[in-house]
Amino acid sequence: SGGAIGFSRIGVRVAKNRSTSLLVTFILGVIIFVDDYLNNLAIGVSMRNVTDRYKVPREYLAFNVNTTGSIVCVLVPISTWGVYMTELMRTQGVEVGGSAMAAYIQAIPFMFYPIAALICVLLYNYRILPIFGPMKKAFARAEAGDVYPESYHKSHGQLSDMDVAAMDEKYKNARAINFILPMLVLVIITILTSDVIIAALACIIVCFFMYIPQRVMKVGEFGDHIVKGVQSMIPITVLVMICFVLLKANERLGLANFVIETVEPLLNPAFLPIITFLVTCFITYATGSLWQTAAIVFPIVIPLAFAVGTNAILTSAAVVSGAAFSSHLCFYVDAVMLVSSACEIEPTDYATTVSPLCIIPFAAACVCFLVFGFIV
Repeated sequence: SGGAIGFSRIGVRVAKNRSTSLLVTFILGVIIFVDDYLNNLAIGVSMRNVTDRYKVPREYLAFNVNTTGSIVCVLVPISTWGVYMTELMRTQGVEVGGSAMAAYIQAIPFMFYPIAALICVLLYNYRILPIFGPMKKAFARAEAGDVYPESYHKSHGQLSDMDVAAMDEKYKNARAINFILPMLVLVIITILTSDVIIAALACIIVCFFMYIPQRVMKVGEFGDHIVKGVQSMIPITVLVMICFVLLKANERLGLANFVIETVEPLLNPAFLPIITFLVTCFITYATGSLWQTAAIVFPIVIPLAFAVGTNAILTSAAVVSGAAFSSHLCFYVDAVMLVSSACEIEPTDYATTVSPLCIIPFAAACVCFLVFGFIV
C-alpha cells in the first residue's frame, strides 16, 4: 500500500540537517518495529536521498537503519523476532505466571547487546562517541562529495535509479494512515488477546476495508499480496521445521542431558550467561543462521541453566542478544544484505566500516552478562 513509505515521508519533512536526518532515521526505525526486513527496506529507500544532502556516507546510513531494524525487533515482543523467541522460550519452560510472553518481557532489560547498540548509535550520531576506523574515512569521503563507497562505482546495487524513480512514482500518493492504523490494530489486539495470530488476521481485515475503497489495490491484488506474503515465509518456515526436527533428534539422543552431565561439575553458574552470549555470537556469525541457531541453542542452554541454578530469563536474553549481534554485523546475514541493497552498498563495505563501531556495545554486553551472572 505504500503506507510505510508514506509514514517515512512525515519524518523526511523535519530533517533539516545531518543530525536531524539521522535522528529521523533512528525514530522511524524504532516505530517500524514489526519486521526487520520491512524496516531495512522502507527506511533505507526513503531516507537515503535525505541523508545524501547532508553528506552522510551510505555505509553509516545502513548502520543506522540496520541498528533499528535488527535491534528494535528483538526488544518488542510482538515483532517477528519477539514472537519466535517467545515460542522457543515456551517450549523450554521459561515462563512467568504461566506465560512465555511475560517471561520474554522480563528478559528485555537483560538484552544487553541490543540496548547498548541502540544507545551507541545515538551517541555516534551526535558525536558524543567519536567516529573512528574505516567509518571515519567514509565520512571524510562523503565530506569531499562522494557518499558512495568505491565498490558502488564499480557495480551498482540491486536497486537502480530507475527502480527508485518507479517506486517514487508508484507511491507518490502514499498515505501514512495506511501504515499507522493497521499497526495500531496489531499492537492493541495483541495486548488484549495475547495472540499475535488473531491480531495479524484483524490487521489484514482492517487493511482490506481501508485499501479497497481507496483504490490502493483491487480485490484480486489484495488476495495476491496475501498469497505472496505466505510464500515469502515458506523458506524460513521450512528451515524452522527442520530445526525442530533436529531439536527432537537431539532430545532422543540425549544431547542436552549429555551436555548437562559433562558441563555441570565444571561450570560456575554465574558464567553461563556470558558463555551463552559468546557461543551464540560465534555460531550465528559463523553460519549466518540466526533463527535456526536459536532453535538449537535454547534446548541446550536452558536445561543447563535450570540444572546449575542460573537465571533462565537472563540466559534466554543472552541467546537473543547473541543472535541480534550477528544480525547487526554479519555481512552474509539476510538483514545485512537487504539493508546494503536498499542503501546501494556492498555487504562487505557494511561489515568493514561497521565492525569497529560495534566493539563498544559488544564489550558492554560482555561486561553486563558477566556482572549480572553473579547478581541475578
